[in-house]
Amino acid sequence: MEIKRWENGELFETNGGHMRWVFWPGNGYNDLTLHYSVLKPGEAFNLHTHEYSVDVISIVKGEGEVLTDGEENPPIKEGESVFARAGEAHGIKNTGDEEMITLGSQTPGDLELYGMKGYTFGKKEDK
Repeated sequence: MEIKRWENGELFETNGGHMRWVFWPGNGYNDLTLHYSVLKPGEAFNLHTHEYSVDVISIVKGEGEVLTDGEENPPIKEGESVFARAGEAHGIKNTGDEEMITLGSQTPGDLELYGMKGYTFGKKEDK
């Protein structure tokens, strides 16, 4: 068993937002990941896909909208989660006046995402 503080995760900034990787392949978790993010008003994780990973994003605090590749952007608020299937375009935007705190989880971990920061199959490449 391992206990980690969300805000001590590995910082990752991309796609319009920033997050902390709490459990991820870089610290030995390949099958299921956990990401923590705080989005300021107006900030977003822009529309993106994960080729082979499903993604669940839960709103711990705040409100916003789910970004889709269609015309509809459904609202989402504290206590709700969105499930995106592998290959399904999704994103999330803080449309409120306060910070929006989210927890996201992927299964399996999206190794391409981690590769953007120089990690390959859970190991950081030498630079």
